[in-house]
Amino acid sequence: MPQDNREPFGKMYQSAEDGGTVFIPARPRAGLGDQARILRVCAYCRVSTGNDEQLSSFELQQAHYKQLAKDKPNWDLKHIYADAGISGTSLKNRDAFNAMIAACENGEYDLIVTKQVSRFARNLVDCISLIRKLKNLEPPVGVLFETDNLNTLDKDSEFILAFLASFAQEESIKKREAMIWSLAQRFKDRRLLTPPLLGYDRQRDAAGSYIKYAPLIVNEDEARVVRFIFDAYLYGWTQADIAAFLTGIDCRTKTGSTKWNSSSIGYILSNASAKIGLRQKSLQQEGTGLVLFDFSARRLQMKKTTKVIAVCNQKGGVGKTVTTVNLGIGLARQGKRVLLVDVDPQGSLTASLGYHQPDRIETTLSTVLGKIVQQKPFDPAGYILHQEEGVDLLPANIDLAMVEMNLVGVMGRETVLREFLETVRRQYDYILLDCCPSLGTLTANALTAADEVIIPMLAHYLSIKGLEQLLATIGLVRRKFNPSLQISGILITMANMRTAYSRDIVALLRGNYGNKLRIFDTIIPESIRAAETSAEGKSIYLHDPSGKVSTAYNAFTLEVAS
Repeated sequence: MPQDNREPFGKMYQSAEDGGTVFIPARPRAGLGDQARILRVCAYCRVSTGNDEQLSSFELQQAHYKQLAKDKPNWDLKHIYADAGISGTSLKNRDAFNAMIAACENGEYDLIVTKQVSRFARNLVDCISLIRKLKNLEPPVGVLFETDNLNTLDKDSEFILAFLASFAQEESIKKREAMIWSLAQRFKDRRLLTPPLLGYDRQRDAAGSYIKYAPLIVNEDEARVVRFIFDAYLYGWTQADIAAFLTGIDCRTKTGSTKWNSSSIGYILSNASAKIGLRQKSLQQEGTGLVLFDFSARRLQMKKTTKVIAVCNQKGGVGKTVTTVNLGIGLARQGKRVLLVDVDPQGSLTASLGYHQPDRIETTLSTVLGKIVQQKPFDPAGYILHQEEGVDLLPANIDLAMVEMNLVGVMGRETVLREFLETVRRQYDYILLDCCPSLGTLTANALTAADEVIIPMLAHYLSIKGLEQLLATIGLVRRKFNPSLQISGILITMANMRTAYSRDIVALLRGNYGNKLRIFDTIIPESIRAAETSAEGKSIYLHDPSGKVSTAYNAFTLEVAS
């Protein structure tokens, strides 16, 4: 220790030996006890949805924080932030929360007040890192957790916070597991799920209370509206068109509102009870005399011109992404307007089109789906990238995996992607969906949104064995969500037709499935050139324009276009 630094300690010891008393004042601690200091305060709360009960909850929380600030003479309540509580453990889609943290970084607040740790963050790593980040600001920003009686500017607060954040994260995971189990049991027992269904009424007892699990009664007035929705959709109207029309004629929803949105239309269309009980009759067959709209007046206007194609196979490594890229760019070379959508959290399509670090892209498919689920307005053009070879791209990254988990508890979760595509459909001739190698919620969304499916397959025995499972999934989606879904055909990829094994597999495939499904005449040959295109971030037409793979994909494009 330098001599200059030892002198104060020497004087302190000397003073103690002489019988004197040395007073060492405590270091001033940033906290809530200094009444002379005015604290700039903001509050944060979370509400589940935008329904009336949750809006009432938000109003109560606002009143609470305003009263709390009045009771603290040195508090100056600047703002109350609120987010929808459907984001699970992720901070990605909590816009108000992220805006609050940014304001703290800009020096606008000294203190954040929130009810408890689980309201602030349900992820241990996020919670601790954010608290440290706020404490290290100049001046430091504290977080006051009311029910936990914890101020993060207090000594040892991080130790306690680590326990509370761990419990909050585990609680969120357990709630999700319990919700999935509950839904599975309800579906298994054929029990009614809330909210009430348009077209049905619940039975009441003599006291006027609902009879639990009693059979539903068809409400004929509402049933006419539901039949109209199905008829209009099958005739070619989009969900947005139906919602706009019903709003325009002041037709009432189940809650009595006259404002309809495409999400509610999508929920009605995807609801099995509505399909089974109400779709059997058409409006004209019923003979009620009620005509909501003359469909023939919009026959030409509503004719579908855009083709949405899902490139799908639950097996990985079969050439889905390479096929999506080269088919899309091949169609663009013919003058078609093409949108490619990456529906894979791995972001393979995004990387293959030259965006080699998809995790750094801020606005992706996960952002779009989050906006739709939360019913927030957005401009679709702001999320689409324009690739140099003439196609548009809606990218994806690892955030899409979290969105897939959060969709588990969302009503009409299989139709979320379709709802987005309806906002951009008329801008393109073709929309190609590059599906992930699984048969989960994302693949179900892609199949529900698609008009056709192209199935890339290797000339291998295991590929044929897995085909039956994929066909069963497509059949399930067709029955429940997308009756018009068709299989465009099977594309054999990466085939070495010089070997007897490949030729035998192709012959077996054509023999067993050729009379049921279209098997494209074009066979994509095995070549290292096709694999190199992903690393180059360009199509086979630029990478190897005169090669055999380029020739094959060009022929395949002509087959699809014809």
